[in-house]
Amino acid sequence: MSLKNVQKAYEKVGADDPLWAILTDDKKRGNKWDPEEFFETGRNEINAVISYLESIDVKINYGNAFDFGCGVGRLTQGLCYHFDQATGVDISKTMIAGAIRYNNFDKKCTYITNTEPNLKCLSSNTFDFVYTNIVLQHMAPRYQVEYIKEFFRILKPGGIALFQV
Repeated sequence: MSLKNVQKAYEKVGADDPLWAILTDDKKRGNKWDPEEFFETGRNEINAVISYLESIDVKINYGNAFDFGCGVGRLTQGLCYHFDQATGVDISKTMIAGAIRYNNFDKKCTYITNTEPNLKCLSSNTFDFVYTNIVLQHMAPRYQVEYIKEFFRILKPGGIALFQV
């Protein structure tokens, strides 16, 4: 699937049912997600990730975190509980508009729309932690590879990239 098609799909669901589009649950379809419950799932996921990394003695610098494919910021806001700064990026302007609307962390949490097949909108060696989950699977493998390369470019030396394909 082309990035334009991914963008078009997420623009539509971002306008129609953005929370369900990010975390699909048949019982929550039709704008039935309670936002507090929805964002709690993000806190829980990030808490579990951090606990796991600490349990295997991974040293984490809690400076700048990056959430790729952030949607409305479910995980980006979860990262804010642990990191000094969190940045989310998404291909959909409607999702980013929702993320800004739901943002509970003011300037600690920022969001960027990026429709390019790279992350050139971000400087190299910027982030201590790069995270993405259930995002890369929605794009063609050639884009996955390019974004993964970009994760390592924007990661600071000694930083951590954790992603699922």
